[in-house]
Amino acid sequence: VARTFDQMAERVNTLLRTQREFLGNVSHELRTPLARIRVALDIAAEGDLEAARESLGEIAHDWDDLDRLVESLLTIARLDLAHDPEVPAAALRHEPLDAVALVERAATAFRGAHPAHTLTVAHGGEPIRLAGDGAMLRRVLDNLCNNAAKYSDAAQPIALEVRRAGGDVEFVVRDRGIGIDAADLPHLFEPFFRVDRARARSSGGAGLGLALCKRIIDAHGGSIRVDSRVGEGTTVTFTVPAAS
Repeated sequence: VARTFDQMAERVNTLLRTQREFLGNVSHELRTPLARIRVALDIAAEGDLEAARESLGEIAHDWDDLDRLVESLLTIARLDLAHDPEVPAAALRHEPLDAVALVERAATAFRGAHPAHTLTVAHGGEPIRLAGDGAMLRRVLDNLCNNAAKYSDAAQPIALEVRRAGGDVEFVVRDRGIGIDAADLPHLFEPFFRVDRARARSSGGAGLGLALCKRIIDAHGGSIRVDSRVGEGTTVTFTVPAAS
């Protein structure tokens, strides 16, 4: 009984510590753009028309950062609540989807946003059926493809693939970019985790992208993994159940 009580107490302490860290990270991520907005407003209030125009541009950029952060946090909370049987609201729509069409739409959006990068798409050409939330799965694909572009040179091609793998549909995003150190791989899906190279390159983002991707895939009953080597590139593979 004493051993069980100690284990329970340790789990409670871990939960509280994790919650404090999460709230601290949220506060930090909110404080930075809010402070920049405050400075921009002060500059605009001084009456310099040209400085006011520049400040409005900075405010718009910081507002977009805040909007993305809040949206990601709300989505993560909604997906976490979906695992609670006492919460009646559904976090996902389950509708018939064609994985090939999903990938092609993601590729079109990526090429429009990253014209300097080359993206190759591979699939069998025939529809690959699954049931899931199309908007959420597109969010996963968009995030992974944008990460691939962020951490690789434009001269290095990015590959996007989809295929049947037994009873699952498997999606693969592969780049030849800077790669990720092996010590960082176990932490990639933790909220607010960033590898040092991401900070050094001033790439932006709150470190919620992969955490959100994992929750979306988990909510679909699938799995996601990252394989990477420094200097060689990164491959992200995720699967969701195929439609019968």
